[in-house]
Amino acid sequence: MKLLNLKMTQIIIVIGALFLSACENEQIQHCQFYVQQDLDKGNFAKVIDTLENDKQCTDSYPNNEHFFDLGVAYMGFAGLTLENIIDSLLAENTNNYTDYIVSLNTYAKDNALTILDKANNYFGKFLGRQCAAIKFKTSAEDQACFYQGFVGVLQTAIAIDTMTAGQVDAWVNQEFDAQQQMDLATCALEYATTANSQGAGYICQSGAVVDNSSVVNFEGYLDSFTAIKISSATGSDSFLIDPSIPSSLFTEGYCTATFEQCSKDSDACFACPAPVTEANPQPTNLAVADVIVTALNNGLEQLTELTGDNQEILATLQQFKDEISPDGSDITVEDIITYLNNQ
Repeated sequence: MKLLNLKMTQIIIVIGALFLSACENEQIQHCQFYVQQDLDKGNFAKVIDTLENDKQCTDSYPNNEHFFDLGVAYMGFAGLTLENIIDSLLAENTNNYTDYIVSLNTYAKDNALTILDKANNYFGKFLGRQCAAIKFKTSAEDQACFYQGFVGVLQTAIAIDTMTAGQVDAWVNQEFDAQQQMDLATCALEYATTANSQGAGYICQSGAVVDNSSVVNFEGYLDSFTAIKISSATGSDSFLIDPSIPSSLFTEGYCTATFEQCSKDSDACFACPAPVTEANPQPTNLAVADVIVTALNNGLEQLTELTGDNQEILATLQQFKDEISPDGSDITVEDIITYLNNQ
């Protein structure tokens, strides 16, 4: 009787193990289905956690297609789903690019610029090369290029809000503090990208003046940055330039060269780049010129190619480009600076 019970127990254990194994295999096989369900429900954080940490799940995807889903998830996580993007683009009160910027920023999270950079990188990993280099695109590649194109347009819109210190509504309405912040930010970009502009006393198109410029070596970084302080008639601020690009950078707060927080008015206090840490030994500092000019040009080019059947979207995008570059050519840093200073 004991022997029979022992055999029955062994059989139950084996059946249980087989059942669990079958369930696990089924879950892996259906991982894409569950991920799609979560994307549809707006569970973007869950999708990101699954696809960045569950290798069994990602291995079930063919041709690295999980990178595409990660790109879509990061867009949603930034607060910018395709539905929000298209709704804002075609809304009755979207009469120009600044209207679009204001509308998008009602959806975007505070750190949307960094999140969108991750989305862009994942679409790039899926595609493996620039969209323009893919002569005959698959349906999946078409979709990825479409999403990545919008990411470029979104990055520029969110970057412009960031340049106003999150006051894009006030800037569009020409409120003084927001306009002043934009004047200082465009001056930093102009100074960084203008040849022979080095040294204090440079007067920008906006009327702001570069008060001083110095080389700073932040702890952990191999390359140095240029730190500048800019003032206008009623205010001042500090900015950081990467001379290797060259461009001003998006930074957060103010710190010393050893990343101690400080008051921006003190001499040894600078606009703060991302710190070097053990978890992030090579941090990325987004360049204003890349996000505002390169991303916008690439985004508009990709979307123009892929939205030929939707004349309303195409016409709106072309209108945005014409506002910034009236001659119809690719948008330049000078075009952006002039456009932002004239709003």
